[in-house]
Amino acid sequence: MIKAIATNSIDGWLKRLSAQAVVFVPQRRTGGDVVLEPMQPGRRAAHYRRLAESPKRILLPQVDELVRFEANRGRPVLDETQRILFGLRPCDAAAVAILDEFFSRDFADPNYLARRRHMRLIVAACPESAESCFCLSAGTGPVAADGFDVQLFDLGEIHLAAAGTEEGKALMARGGELFGDPPPDAQQQLAEFRRKSEAAQQTHLDLDRVRKIIRDRAEPAHFWEGVADRCLMCGGCAYLCPTCTCYDVADQPTGPGQGVRRRLWDTCVLGGFTREASGHNPREPQSLRCAHRYLHKLGGSDSSERPFRCVGCGRCADTCITRLGMIRVVTELLEGVAGSK
Repeated sequence: MIKAIATNSIDGWLKRLSAQAVVFVPQRRTGGDVVLEPMQPGRRAAHYRRLAESPKRILLPQVDELVRFEANRGRPVLDETQRILFGLRPCDAAAVAILDEFFSRDFADPNYLARRRHMRLIVAACPESAESCFCLSAGTGPVAADGFDVQLFDLGEIHLAAAGTEEGKALMARGGELFGDPPPDAQQQLAEFRRKSEAAQQTHLDLDRVRKIIRDRAEPAHFWEGVADRCLMCGGCAYLCPTCTCYDVADQPTGPGQGVRRRLWDTCVLGGFTREASGHNPREPQSLRCAHRYLHKLGGSDSSERPFRCVGCGRCADTCITRLGMIRVVTELLEGVAGSK
């Protein structure tokens, strides 16, 4: 189902949605970064390329209470707040689908899934990309194929809205008269939108080839040692990555016979993540941890729909102090393999 809404009516639609849910919209921080925050009048950022932080911080908070204990009995802490995330990009919608699969695969994580069940995603297709974006190579954008409740296309004075789920149709229905029939040439306009946005993609990576190299263990000798020599082990790439799911769990007493169990973000690039109680660390060298991270991102999935655990958002490339990140590592790996022949 495709409908049209005037661009200047979008805030009115969001106000109606906020009557039944907490609506997160893109807002610009003092330093210029655009992030999703609960809606405030007049604060929505209409023009931005990519969110500085992914929706992961809302679905999987950096510090997340899991269980409260009292008198040797535990009670799950489930967050069932109704939330609508508005304006996330297609790469982040793909990342949410990867998180959904991870937290449902071997064990149905009640805390994550409670949030996810009560969350709706309104995606804004990308009219242009940042220099570090490579969603086209990752197969996640710049237009989302799935993973959204509603997807919006900015055509200037109007936005076209496509429903991806029954819940998305209900969200659009709550806009009432703000939504109308699309123009007769809507399909042509959508095709032109896609053509222009794909042509605007500045970075292209052969991830399929890299996936095969990594799976075949065909990297040049000492390649990962060279990457590790430049890695400061700050964890920034993992903390900003929308698909990283590593975490630690800690119990803390809160009073006599009372306590709380919390989940805290962690990352496999840090030395302590795999260190055992005996002191032994099966991935002691930083080179092994770097190799493991890229194996997981590019070679660790058997899904035909989502062969990569990287969605091409480019945040790792932008945040790394030494300018490492997916783009640099993939480029150097392909050049190294070509040079070794």
